Amino acid sequence: MTRDVSPVQSNTPIAEAAAKMAEARFGGLPVLDDSGALTGIVTEDDLLRRVELGTSPHHPAWFSFFRSPGLAAADYVRAHTRTSEDIMTPDPSVVG
Repeated sequence: MTRDVSPVQSNTPIAEAAAKMAEARFGGLPVLDDSGALTGIVTEDDLLRRVELGTSPHHPAWFSFFRSPGLAAADYVRAHTRTSEDIMTPDPSVVG
């Protein structure tokens, strides 16, 4: 753990958040809203399934019978979105 964190805003582009994470050698960054309140965290795992990287999930057609439409829609949004807010893990548990 480190005290010198480098947060990103909720509207920060994913590419910028990824570059910031790589530069600082962090596995995750806190995401703040416009008022500076913590709203979530972006981790390396959140960056794995991306269309521009060719790592978005590909499922066979029969797989859709076992998944709800809501889950499929959520996967699509996470793979195609452009801001940190859309891929972050919301409401993280924090320790003072």
